Amino acid sequence: MQRLTRRNGYVYFPSARNVGRDPKLRTEDGALRLYGRMAKELASAGINLNFGPVVDLNTNPANPVIGRRKRSFGSDPKTVTELARAFIIAHRDANVLTSPKHFPGHGSSRSDSHKVLPDISRTWRESELDPYRLLAKEGLLDMVMVGHLYHPRFSDGETVPTSLSARAISALRAKGYIGFRGVVVSDDMEMGAMRKAYTVPERAVMAINAGTDIIVFSNVISKDAGLGPKIHATILDAVRDGRIYADCAGPDRHRAPAVCRLTVRGRLEGVGLRPGYDHHRSVPVGIFVGAISAEVLTMRWDDVSLTRAEWRIPHTKAGRPHLLPLPHALVAMLRSLPSVD
Repeated sequence: MQRLTRRNGYVYFPSARNVGRDPKLRTEDGALRLYGRMAKELASAGINLNFGPVVDLNTNPANPVIGRRKRSFGSDPKTVTELARAFIIAHRDANVLTSPKHFPGHGSSRSDSHKVLPDISRTWRESELDPYRLLAKEGLLDMVMVGHLYHPRFSDGETVPTSLSARAISALRAKGYIGFRGVVVSDDMEMGAMRKAYTVPERAVMAINAGTDIIVFSNVISKDAGLGPKIHATILDAVRDGRIYADCAGPDRHRAPAVCRLTVRGRLEGVGLRPGYDHHRSVPVGIFVGAISAEVLTMRWDDVSLTRAEWRIPHTKAGRPHLLPLPHALVAMLRSLPSVD
């Protein structure tokens, strides 16, 4: 999916399927050059996160949202992993984060999660996890996007999407299975697979309790300028009344310390976290709201004041985290957010 198109002055990039089929582009050097140009163009536009690459295996070419839309590099796990590796490395060289998707694998689905919840119980294959395993082993996963899918192995209950299921994220985190230690991000919470069965507050609370670090609401459906603050209020209320478990908001919650972090200082009294919580710890970015140009909003606690805002890129050629300051306009927006009482 290319949002920055030639129509608005950007370079055209071939689909993942065409890259996987092109003898020149599918080589390591060819893919690195191609995605290097993509990453530099994003960086020059002020974008430091690309929600890609798609690492779904094209096991069902008739899949309406992956196969038919040419979003997969192919059906071979090795080919998909090699091209995803080049995509990620090229973006890291331009200091742009990536988020392979859609865990645990959307390539076999027969339906479109933008419309309904796909049931992959009978079509999913173990090999669909291979790209995640290999990329995690190489330290190439900054973030992973969890898809809106149903599979009893990864879902917390009948018809519960993987994106709202602790079972899916636990599998992603488990040592000896995938062992992912980065940031977990949701697919768009306004997609049909979600909005027909769950209210906005239910989606936010369930995703956080499942272990999601960043929740994405495109706001394409809601078209609500106040959606971000409303979700923040929901999250804060849920922490206070116990609907969000303390371990999901406290310091023992496993989050990658080097990625997507806003450093804040403030008092957290009355929020419902267990005794001993360090009030001066960093609070991760919680929500993306907006369609193409996303607003990044922090969960705001009592008397919290912003002291520093930065993106941290965990791996660079020098082996040290690279800091990218957030745009001044974004920092100003964060400072202007009203406190939630």
